[in-house]
Amino acid sequence: MKKIIFLVCVIFLSGCGSRLIEKKNLPIWQTQLGEGRISFRGLCAVNEKVVWASGNWGSFARTTDGGKNWQLGTVAGAEKIDFRDIAAFDENTAIVFGIDSPAKFYKTTDGGKNWRLVYDNNTSGIFFSAAGFWDKNNGIALSDPVGGRFIIVTTSDSGESWQQLKNLPGAVKGEGIFAASGSNIALPGKNKIIFVTGCTAARVFHSSDTRASWSFVHSPLESGAGSNGIFSIAIKNEKQGIIVGGDYKRENDANSNAAITADGGKTWKLITTNKPSGFRECVIFKDKSNIAITVGPNGSDISYDNGKTWINFSGRDGFHAVAFSPDGKSCWAAGSRGKISKLIRPN
Repeated sequence: MKKIIFLVCVIFLSGCGSRLIEKKNLPIWQTQLGEGRISFRGLCAVNEKVVWASGNWGSFARTTDGGKNWQLGTVAGAEKIDFRDIAAFDENTAIVFGIDSPAKFYKTTDGGKNWRLVYDNNTSGIFFSAAGFWDKNNGIALSDPVGGRFIIVTTSDSGESWQQLKNLPGAVKGEGIFAASGSNIALPGKNKIIFVTGCTAARVFHSSDTRASWSFVHSPLESGAGSNGIFSIAIKNEKQGIIVGGDYKRENDANSNAAITADGGKTWKLITTNKPSGFRECVIFKDKSNIAITVGPNGSDISYDNGKTWINFSGRDGFHAVAFSPDGKSCWAAGSRGKISKLIRPN
């Protein structure tokens, strides 16, 4: 009996040892910036050196040396606007997206020294939650429903002008889009759009024919409270994707906060074990690898198996947005209190 007990203990300790090694080798966040009252929610990594962020009070931040130095600024005339998303193309060119009426988009071509108003919408109820670009010229911005339909505007001239789509997808009563760092929209192909919703419904909308028609599927993430649903979507390829969310009023609640697809979004499987460790606002794949990271106000989690299982690696160090550089070599996160951090591995 003693030999059996000893053998079991050895096996158990060996398992614990491998877990400790796994935990020890997890990445960590290294803070690069912290500026008091600013809440950064927009984040775009152009490459390993150039990163832009946007936030409330008309604020933006930019680095051109990988985060060693950050330039902070305010868009003149937009001091009261909350920029929940930003699209950047190089160290000089970026567009910031103001959310509610009047919804205003501004563009800079000189590294943030000057900004031009390129879109202004005074429609009652307008609330732009996300934007994205297929390439440098062609982009899209998405608003909460107005008159029962989601508002979508597009550009084909690098954001200099914007036109509203004629065929707009319908919403159920009370359905909306959370302004979650622009990550509630994905553009996985030239003519493809996927966006996610919350509040009274947690749906995944698809268009694959240049926005001419729309379809949707219901997700297994919980909705109905007005503060819960899907907040973010990440698409790896034609088959695999992840959605995350939860209830922003219950940051520590990990119930119904993540699901994955293996069939291009036709069906979604709820993650019920080894879930992200709370409400999550943003999720992203590391290029085309199996690695994904998700962040929320109470911490960060990493997956090494396309979102099937998650490990918390930051404790309660929380963020609103996360972004990898296109080559997957660098990653940043941004959040409240003006915090921007870079992902590194311990020595």
